[in-house]
Formats: sequence, C-alpha cells, structure tokens
Amino acid sequence: MMRLTRILVGMLFCILIPSPGQASNFSLPTPYSLTLAWNPSPSPEIVACHLYYGTVSGEYTNIVVVGDVTTVTVAGLLPGVIYFFAITAVDADGQESDFSNEISYRQELVQAPPTIAQLQIQSVSDTEVELSATGPAGHTYDIEATEDFTTWTVIGTGTLDASGSLNFTDIDAPNYSQRFYRLHDTQAVVQPITVPQLQIQSASDGQFLLTVTGPAGHTYDIEATEDFASWTVIGTATLDASGSLDFTDTDAPNHSQRFYRLRDTQPAQQDRQTLAGAALQIQAAAAGQFMLTVTGPAGHTYDIEATEDLTTWTVIGTATVDESGSLNFTDIDAPNYSQRFYRTREIQP
Repeated sequence: MMRLTRILVGMLFCILIPSPGQASNFSLPTPYSLTLAWNPSPSPEIVACHLYYGTVSGEYTNIVVVGDVTTVTVAGLLPGVIYFFAITAVDADGQESDFSNEISYRQELVQAPPTIAQLQIQSVSDTEVELSATGPAGHTYDIEATEDFTTWTVIGTGTLDASGSLNFTDIDAPNYSQRFYRLHDTQAVVQPITVPQLQIQSASDGQFLLTVTGPAGHTYDIEATEDFASWTVIGTATLDASGSLDFTDTDAPNHSQRFYRLRDTQPAQQDRQTLAGAALQIQAAAAGQFMLTVTGPAGHTYDIEATEDLTTWTVIGTATVDESGSLNFTDIDAPNYSQRFYRTREIQP
C-alpha cells in the first residue's frame, strides 16, 4: 500500500498556491489551490494514482485521476473548510490498492477589520459588567451608559488596539437596577449612512421621540407593533439633507408596550447590494415561533445566534444572503424559552 504522509521534508508537502488576483482584504472567501506530493510506489506495475478528498474524514466525495506521478494540485478549495485527503495506486489491470493513511488541511479565513464599532456584553456578575468593543484599530471611543435611553453618561474612554478590540469593566453597574451601553467615536469622520438606524427616547406625557438616520432623501414608513405579528404604519417621513428625521409617537401612552421598525418606501436594488452591515428584523410566526429576516450584502454568510441573558450566545443556524440581499430564518425552538434575543455574526467578512 502506498503511504501518504504529511512530512514536509521531501516525502509529502502541501503548497498553498494563491489564486490570481487574491487580495488580503475581501468580503467573500477566495478559493485556493493546494499541491500534494507523495513518495513513488516501488512497484513497476503501478500506472496511475487516484487522489480522494472530501470534507468528512473517511468519506471522500471527490476523486482526481492522475498518471504515474507523485504530485497533484487540487483547485477550488474554500478557506475555513477542513479537507481530508488519501491516495490509492492503480495497476495496468485496473486493480486499485487500499487507501493510504489520511491527511487533512484547512486554510484559515482572513477577516477584514470591522469598519463599524460593535459593543458586546461579555459577562455579568454581582460586582461588575465586562464590555468588549471591536472596530477600526486606533480609534478612540467614549463608553456611555444610560438607564432610560434619554440621559447618556460617559463612564470611560478607550482606544482600540492593533487587533481592533478593547475591554472595559463597569464596576459601577451593581448600583443600578438596569443599565444600557453604547460607543461614541471621539474622532469620527461622518460618512453617509447606507443602513437606516432608529433610536428611541422618552418624551413628555409617556410619548416617544423616534430619531431616524440614513440616506438623505429616502422616505420611510414608521411602523409599530405590540406583538411582532401585526405592524401598523404610524407615520411616513423623508430624511432631510443631513440624513435624519425626528418623529413623535403621540399614541404611545395608549399601549402597554410598543416596538418600532422602519420600511423604505422606495428601496433601490443597488442600495440593497451596498448595505454596509446586516440588519435583523423579527416577526412572530405560527405556534410561538419567530421569523427572522436578515438584510445585508448579497452572498455574505451569517451565523444566527440567540440568547436568554445577553451573556451566553448560541448559534441556532447559518444562512447566506441571496441575490436580493435578504434571507429568512425560522426559530422553531423559540416556544421553549420565556424570552429570547437574537443577533447575526458574519462568518466570512
């Protein structure tokens, strides 16, 4: 039996051959090529070799037939995927040997640094809250906290390190019944917003002030719901030249709870394809399930994660945004939880 061994000193070697035009910073994983080599068979009856490979150990879905050679190059492999390889020898009568021993190879995904800062709560205890921020390396952020989404207080300032991250501990958190956090870039250069954002602030008499930022000139329906099933248009407004608008929900005091979302009344296909980040919307489905709709750059793949406590996040599915810039996912396990929160995490940025 031929022996395929991953020894880099003359017996077997794997050479990574970058695809032409491969860049160091990309949105979608670029396929690569891998060259495998092995020792020749001592038998003069060998006329060919077969290379088998797949993504499951011992289960090979692909075969490459080569002559009596000792190297072969496999193209079209994807970063982030583990591939398993084995070879056989074939004689002139077509008799094939047993599989060689198996080797595996995985090229790591190269992730582009995030261009928008993101803040996550890493842990919560009786004495402190651990916050983790990721974003453009070297940017300095004020870390702000609030209890009511009206008054925000700077509780710290930090600069993202070379890896684009920083950690911050809020040791004052136990003194508050509830606390929410956000980041503010202290040297931000204002860029056109391609994804509309909605912020909510308390107004007088139980009303709510909604502030929308997004592409200037776009018109949005402002929708509200109490149950994530029935959405009602409560107003329509167009963003001004600065890319913002304010709207007051005067009917809010008449509802025990209310949630809001935006819907672009004239979305353009090109706008969908140039979204800077994924947006997640949640709608109630049958039997207590939830329908999650993700909009973002076409072809991008996301892990859909869920949590009950904003501390432990679990991947409940993975999906790729289609050509229209959207994907739908149903959380069929939602009825088993008293509450559940969701987020998306891009796995091939």
